[in-house]
Amino acid sequence: MKHGVLLINGLNDGVGRWYESRMLNQLKRRGVDSIHSHTNWEGNESFEAILVRLTEQARKLKQDLGGVCIVGVSAGASMAINVMSELNSEHVEVITIAGR
Repeated sequence: MKHGVLLINGLNDGVGRWYESRMLNQLKRRGVDSIHSHTNWEGNESFEAILVRLTEQARKLKQDLGGVCIVGVSAGASMAINVMSELNSEHVEVITIAGR
């Protein structure tokens, strides 16, 4: 079964950081479909709205590919766990990096 990757960035304006771009490029080279959430934590979007948007992105990857791995960095790690909880299904994995 193929899995897609949803990357949820940490606290910033949603502009990709060099290490996020590098990770996504490595995944692409290996044939892994991935999405960068480009979450602007400093914007006007509420936590609930971000959760709904990211849950839909993860759900689409899961439906299209059969599974999804949600990678959350820093504050994105907490959101990744929330998204996983919303999906509440098999073939959903979470990796947290520097999260609490």
